[in-house]
Amino acid sequence: MALCATFAIGTAQAQTPAAQPAPTASMTVMPGDDFFAYANADWLAKTEIPADRSGWGAGAALAEETNDRIRKMIEAIAADTRHST
Repeated sequence: MALCATFAIGTAQAQTPAAQPAPTASMTVMPGDDFFAYANADWLAKTEIPADRSGWGAGAALAEETNDRIRKMIEAIAADTRHST
């Protein structure tokens, strides 16, 4: 009897979708036809890869932003005459 109840519960759960598609998933391509396009098409369409880079992602964007902030701090310190030696 317990086995039947377990099977019935498992069947009901299997019919419920695990989750909604990720917000970046393409709704124009079926995942079984071209999974790369399904998973990445919208991101590729919205993201411009800089000409001097072979790839781009969150890590590269974070590194570039960090380098820009450090450069601005160094330039501000260099321009401040109070810190002259």
